[in-house]
Amino acid sequence: MQPRERLSETAGKTFITYILPITGHVITSRDNDVTFPHIYKEAACHLKLHNLHQRFSATSTDRDGDIIIMLVFLFLLGLALGAVSSSDDPEMVLERSSCPSFWFSFNGRCYKYIATKMTWADAELHCLSQGGNLVSIHGKGEDNFVKLLIKNFDLAQGPTWIGLSDIHKEGSWMWSDGCVAKFFSWKKGEPNNRKGEDCVHNNWSGMWNDRRCSTTLPSVCASRTTCP
Repeated sequence: MQPRERLSETAGKTFITYILPITGHVITSRDNDVTFPHIYKEAACHLKLHNLHQRFSATSTDRDGDIIIMLVFLFLLGLALGAVSSSDDPEMVLERSSCPSFWFSFNGRCYKYIATKMTWADAELHCLSQGGNLVSIHGKGEDNFVKLLIKNFDLAQGPTWIGLSDIHKEGSWMWSDGCVAKFFSWKKGEPNNRKGEDCVHNNWSGMWNDRRCSTTLPSVCASRTTCP
């Protein structure tokens, strides 16, 4: 039940990849991996399970000991599976589906959390290099999914860049993928354009807020979509 470990080498850098066996999460020690997945609950689950297994193996060889180990395993399995399903919507979970590694699927679209703090423009360029744009959000369900994705990687649920801005014309909000903004989730009193705030992040008390584009924040990328 221990995580499988393997050594890999990319561009002359050696790193270790751990594959957690219950949910298949991949944790890599690669330098500068901006999408390091902090799946704390599952990692802790395996550590506890491994320690308990060693303890019971050292003190018990009978059938009762095996039953106890199985019961503990089932309990910790529930914790691990819950690591990616906590949300205001109990039916909403993070799934890769057909998305690439570190991307997660929602309604046929792929999303990726970027932990590295960047300006809004640099975050958009990074998303372009990944084959997408900063995320555009077109409804409440998608907004909740993006917040769940952020929560899975950032337990503090800090402010995170999304693709909305009015950098081209003040008060005319557009998504960086070219879609016209029709859905909004502004915090009360926002947007206020305080000191030239033209770019938007979420998780401002759970809502959206305009902010100066030169601020450095994490971000969410999304694959391109047909504008609604």
